[in-house]
Amino acid sequence: MGRKSNSRRALRALSLLFPISAIVCGATSVAAAFSSGSGNARQPAQATGVSSPESAAPQPETPTPLAAVQPSLSDAVVLDARRDGWDHLWINRSDSTELIPLAAGPWNDHHPAISPDGTSLAFASDRDGGWDIYVLDLASGAVRRVTETPAYEGWPTWSPDGLWLAVESYSDGDLDIWVLSIDGSSPPIQLTNERGADLAPAWDPQGRRIAFISDREGEPDLYLADLDATDEGRFRNLSRTATAAERDPAFSPDGLLAFASTEEGVDRLRVLDLQAGGGITEIGQGVAPAWSTDGTRLIATLRAANRNWPVAYLVDQDANVPLLLPATAARHRASWLPNGIPASALLDSTTEGPLVGSGVNSVETASKADLASLPGVRAPNAQLSQRALVPFTQLRERVVAQAGWDLLSRLAFAFVGINDPLPPGWQQTSWLQTGRAFSFAVEPYRAGWIEIVREDIGAETYWRVYLRAAQQDGSAGEPLRSIPWDLDARYRGNAPLYDQGGALKSQIPGGYYVDLTALAADLGFERLAALANWRRYYPGARFNEFVFREGLSWEQAMLELYPPEAITTPTPFRTPTLTPSPTLRPTATPLWRRWRTPTPSPLPTLIPTATPP
Repeated sequence: MGRKSNSRRALRALSLLFPISAIVCGATSVAAAFSSGSGNARQPAQATGVSSPESAAPQPETPTPLAAVQPSLSDAVVLDARRDGWDHLWINRSDSTELIPLAAGPWNDHHPAISPDGTSLAFASDRDGGWDIYVLDLASGAVRRVTETPAYEGWPTWSPDGLWLAVESYSDGDLDIWVLSIDGSSPPIQLTNERGADLAPAWDPQGRRIAFISDREGEPDLYLADLDATDEGRFRNLSRTATAAERDPAFSPDGLLAFASTEEGVDRLRVLDLQAGGGITEIGQGVAPAWSTDGTRLIATLRAANRNWPVAYLVDQDANVPLLLPATAARHRASWLPNGIPASALLDSTTEGPLVGSGVNSVETASKADLASLPGVRAPNAQLSQRALVPFTQLRERVVAQAGWDLLSRLAFAFVGINDPLPPGWQQTSWLQTGRAFSFAVEPYRAGWIEIVREDIGAETYWRVYLRAAQQDGSAGEPLRSIPWDLDARYRGNAPLYDQGGALKSQIPGGYYVDLTALAADLGFERLAALANWRRYYPGARFNEFVFREGLSWEQAMLELYPPEAITTPTPFRTPTLTPSPTLRPTATPLWRRWRTPTPSPLPTLIPTATPP
């Protein structure tokens, strides 16, 4: 594929960074590889099914050709990015910042994967209800449904001959890797059947191996499945790291295996040379690596707390080709188009309007704003700034529509006056004082309706919040792909767990969840870093707090409500008695309850009536 023989020398990274828009975010006959001693296959029809050509899903609407878009000799990338609250597929070419939509509507499209010949695009979508695999013909724009099951299917990867797809499928409370024939001529084949999440498959260009991520031994590690081996020797752990989490494997055209490894808040981008004794080279930072079609370049995503950045690496030192740096980064992953932009494709929307997070409004001076009441919301002071009222209302509506229950009908905090008491241990310059932030009640988390995934970014800790969907039939949400953090583990009498602020759960909880952090970001609400004392002070985790910043500093936001002199010399609030400092040892009653009402009243409509598992 145009690789030069010296491309395996020390890798040179050209880290060209630009702000981006979305949050992030890769054979021969296969039947012969599974013909001997599988011994572990469940009934495929219960997990992953393949439609026959006659029964292939509802026919899509008549596609509209891409207007005035001609084939391009320049490199182009297909990626998934969010707009208007949905994940859609876009094409970006190297000589333009324009993003060309492939399809758009009230559904999500994820995990684009270009076929080896560059004519088709496989992807996951919930456009017909549950999550299934689809294939888009890039020349005609026709979409064909490959799977039609109640289970979740996602992350497709092509076999080199273009006849098979390896996908991740969720069934029996577990993610596993399955292999499907594109035309439905063969039944689906189950590749993995371990308790633990097996996900993100990547097919070797030689066709006989599939790399994937699995947490079967604890932390997520990089695995390789040898399709020609028997069950006993088929799977090999390539990383076996006790303190790092691997993700996003991607094969280059000549067999180099790129992947991301996250440890101590740093996403390290690494390349494994399977043909040279398994040597690993670290080439920079990032996640979601994607190889160019000639194997000379690699693009990835640098994660930040509330924005992501694209980064490009030149892998072949002597490659005399321009680097492609996309206008945005993939939410999940990207895939390179070998033939440039097709002359026609499915197009259901225009490119008008910015993608989510495409920029922030830097405000030099703030105009005055009033406080507005939050109808139907229970909170100590159910008010927000007029600036945040509409986005909050829209977020509440989207949570109800997608998760099926009204999380934001009860808040731990909304607006907190500048002279009102904040919880002990909180910063005195809280965003809650600006009327632009809120904290949802923690009771649903303790009841098992919310999961939080710890995301260390640099030296700071953030949380990604997932809401358990009220309907667990696959029609809403997605399976979790990471093991959540258990804040309450600190109260179970284990001193080390108390000191570290809890622990990872033993495994990924089953079921379908909605990403609240992504929904909030769609409407401009950003998450905040945990306070430095979060390990010993429960509210300091701040997993339940979101702020509508709009590019303002705290001082600028405060000036919308208060005169300057009130901010510089606020009147101190004097409590009747001294505020006790947080204890440094576990107690029977969690600290977060000490500053809430002594006898909180239950709200029957706060969470679904169904009992969580």
